[in-house]
Amino acid sequence: MKLRALLRFPAPTILSIGILAAAAISPYPQAQAQTKAPACDRACLENFVDLYMEALIAHKPAQLAIAPKAKNTEDGVQLIPGDGFWRTAMAKGSYRLFTADTETGDVAFLGTMREVPANPVIVMIRLKVANRQITEIENLVIRDAAAATNLENHGKPNEVFSTAIPATQRSTRAALINTANLYYAALQNNDGKAVPPFTDDCQRIQNGTQTTNNPNANAPAPAAAAGKGKGKGGPPS
Repeated sequence: MKLRALLRFPAPTILSIGILAAAAISPYPQAQAQTKAPACDRACLENFVDLYMEALIAHKPAQLAIAPKAKNTEDGVQLIPGDGFWRTAMAKGSYRLFTADTETGDVAFLGTMREVPANPVIVMIRLKVANRQITEIENLVIRDAAAATNLENHGKPNEVFSTAIPATQRSTRAALINTANLYYAALQNNDGKAVPPFTDDCQRIQNGTQTTNNPNANAPAPAAAAGKGKGKGGPPS
């Protein structure tokens, strides 16, 4: 992944996840005992997101392979699968951005869906998959129809997100994590001290609106000494 791709969109906020009470019998499909499923590659992880959204739309958590002691939250609140957005999800949207980590079995999704009665919403989903079962679910639902519409008006994510980078040009895993942490520190502290290495053409989109180089963004003014990528109408990006 290119650095500017990593920084164009803020990553979903990492929320604390409660542990569901263990049940003696799970209502969800389980892998056969002592049978280890094949490793889940990028396509497999992304498919789990689609299966999850399809189960949401059908309002049927039982059709999804959820582990018996899965951790599940929606907007930071611990819920049993079947509650919350499970009751109101209606359809998939047109904007879809995936990031998959095959080393940890995590996959994240930023995109749009429809909620009854056909309201566009932004959703951010993180799933953790182990042995072809979902063991963790984090779900954020941004119920702002204008923001969701703006995001869909972008068409699709910039191709830089899906462009393969030659192995010799790739950053290390530790460097990528550090860059993401610098971005969060810049947003939180807003003092110009923690400045991620933005490229000159880096842009930032928040809730469907470009907040850099956009005088009509109606966002807070950029911090002093924000470095490359700072915009005319948005915060450091």
